[in-house]
Amino acid sequence: MKVIKNIFLVFILIIIIAFSFWISFLLGKNILNPVVKEPETIDSLTKEASEILEEIGPISFEVETEPFDASLNDYNEGSNESVTFDTISTSTTSKLTNNSNSGNVSVSKVVSPSYKYKVQIGVFSAYKNAVDLKDLLLKNEFNPEIEKYRYYFRVFLHATDRADAKRLLSHLKNKGFEAIIKSD
Repeated sequence: MKVIKNIFLVFILIIIIAFSFWISFLLGKNILNPVVKEPETIDSLTKEASEILEEIGPISFEVETEPFDASLNDYNEGSNESVTFDTISTSTTSKLTNNSNSGNVSVSKVVSPSYKYKVQIGVFSAYKNAVDLKDLLLKNEFNPEIEKYRYYFRVFLHATDRADAKRLLSHLKNKGFEAIIKSD
């Protein structure tokens, strides 16, 4: 009987050890995998558009427009007047001073016109294409320039101010050219 009692105690001890391992396994599993809330179903999240509009209320907005300048509206009037461009000449001033030690000294100051805007007609990777467009613009009485910009060649016209740039853009569109205004 003593043998049966010892076997029974060993069996109880094995059950207690197995039960403690099972409990520690469940605790470790809960610690490593935190409780995740079940996501709500799609049906509970959807609302009708009318319900959403009722919640947020009416939507209002304002559109800001630039003031209308009638002097720049010659494109819409269909004017067919020829385009003439005045060349801006550089002014040169000379100042003569008489210095008894060194004779006559002449000082010249050259003032170049300041351009703030460019009307860009085209951007090309091949220089030949830029020259072809420049020739076409020269035939239409424009005075274009070609400028190398990184790997490209830009064909553009100079403009002194925004109104001048808009006027040039209008004349270009009348002649069938596409262009954009860029500021320097």
